[in-house]
Amino acid sequence: MLSQVCRFGTITAVKGGVKKQLKFEDDQTLFTVLTEAGLMSADDTCQGNKACGKCICKHVSGKVAAAEDDEKEFLEDQPANARLACAITLSGENDGAVFEL
Repeated sequence: MLSQVCRFGTITAVKGGVKKQLKFEDDQTLFTVLTEAGLMSADDTCQGNKACGKCICKHVSGKVAAAEDDEKEFLEDQPANARLACAITLSGENDGAVFEL
């Protein structure tokens, strides 16, 4: 039997000037991590389906994959470092990344 390897990492979320370290598992979305930590509400959103643009945050530092076209349409009038939390699937390479809400 093959054992399943699960990788973990930590990101920092900054909200109202307060920094909070949050652990994640590979393949969780940033949206899921933030809502489970109570830092972002899932109320009145598309529930992480990249369809409403209500989970915009700022990528401050660390590695994050480039935004895809379906995400970019929600970011046109936003700062260059704006991202949809639901469009960021976390992995080990995101360990140490910082996001501002």
